[in-house]
Amino acid sequence: MMRNIIDESPEDKFVITQVAAVSYIDKKDLRNKDLLDIGCGHGWFELFSIRNGVHKVTGLDISEELLSVAKKHISDKKVSFKKGSAIKLPFNDRSFDTIVAIEVLEHIPPATETVMFREINRVLKKNGVLYLSTPSNSFFSVILDPAWWLMGHRHYSKQQLTKYGSENNLTLVKSKVIGGWWSLIAGLNMYIAKWLFHRKRFFEDFFIKKLLNETDHGFLDIRVKYEKL
Repeated sequence: MMRNIIDESPEDKFVITQVAAVSYIDKKDLRNKDLLDIGCGHGWFELFSIRNGVHKVTGLDISEELLSVAKKHISDKKVSFKKGSAIKLPFNDRSFDTIVAIEVLEHIPPATETVMFREINRVLKKNGVLYLSTPSNSFFSVILDPAWWLMGHRHYSKQQLTKYGSENNLTLVKSKVIGGWWSLIAGLNMYIAKWLFHRKRFFEDFFIKKLLNETDHGFLDIRVKYEKL
């Protein structure tokens, strides 16, 4: 569970995270859509959705602390928040046009990936889409990830993600691996600044500019889009 130990707002997280996380999302899958954001955290993606014409967005998170931050800063009538788990989604069948799960898969209990995909298939409408991002199972992404050494942080290959989808009526239609050496350094910077100094990332503006150059190539994170046929 990610704690808000430096009192970040949704706008803070939006500025930091949007560079890498949303570059692969087609805006047509947001406009006038009913959207579910699994693992919404501070609510930064809800801001992005509103700014791109979403009809309604529901943010789901297992952390009461993060949900309280999101609710404190976002009061738009298009947005609602709910506490719940990615492996037991508290929604009716075929409720959403679009689902996003950004940096969530690696945090659910081990060996429950298929359960999460099954639940997503259940609540996603026919012809709906799923956007998912997670650490890539590449050599440098794994070996240079402090969370892998300390907590067994999981990384995934395109083949694994394709299999999880195909077993649950979701076809992987596009993917890319992004984030290079600057993204890696920025991640280490975040760990050090947040957990040791309880502050925001050092040289934030500098790193955002560098991250902008690594949204189409790299080795750190894999972004995928699925369609439910």
